[in-house]
Amino acid sequence: MEYTTGLQIDQLLADLHARDESNQLDVDGTALFRTTSGARGLIRASQIATGEENNLTISVYGDRGAL
Repeated sequence: MEYTTGLQIDQLLADLHARDESNQLDVDGTALFRTTSGARGLIRASQIATGEENNLTISVYGDRGAL
């Protein structure tokens, strides 16, 4: 998100999930963040989301518009 928006992340709360005991790699997770300017955001990443293939969607919303 820092690369996409140019804003610097200041605080981060993450919940990572491993599929099972035999595979300790993180396969999906969610992160809430707050930037130094006070903007808040959410990142959701998954390697096991059915039907998503290698999909990537980025949405940025602000007080003057969205992209």
